[in-house]
Amino acid sequence: YIILYMTGVHPLECCIAVPGYFNQAQRVAVQSAVSIAGLKPLRVMSSHGATSFNYGIRKLKEIHALGEGESFITAFVNVGESQAYCTIVKYTNGNAEVLGVQYDQELGGRNYDDIIVRHFAEVFKTKNKVDIYESKRGPVRVA
Repeated sequence: YIILYMTGVHPLECCIAVPGYFNQAQRVAVQSAVSIAGLKPLRVMSSHGATSFNYGIRKLKEIHALGEGESFITAFVNVGESQAYCTIVKYTNGNAEVLGVQYDQELGGRNYDDIIVRHFAEVFKTKNKVDIYESKRGPVRVA
């Protein structure tokens, strides 16, 4: 996925958020594609960076109200269909520092769905003596 943030200064200017696991070649390819589409990409940033930046803008008053040496730490968690990531950001007076980012490209909502379906299949089999996996549509209907 790609998220375009229109700047409002010029209708064709935008910032692009790409998945954090994109490498430099993929980022350049996205930037080129956006340029070919007639937009002027000002910046390509990772989606977790865009999220923490957006949060920082919304909490600007609270961040600037922090005293010397004060800070707060926020975790941003995104669980998609096939991947999950967590970003920890430390906000101090006027600054944001990414403390860590962790990805799992093999864990996502589909895994949670599968666990829930297997659980209820076992419950259904115990209570009703019917195995939903005997039918192709059975697991889909439970999900």
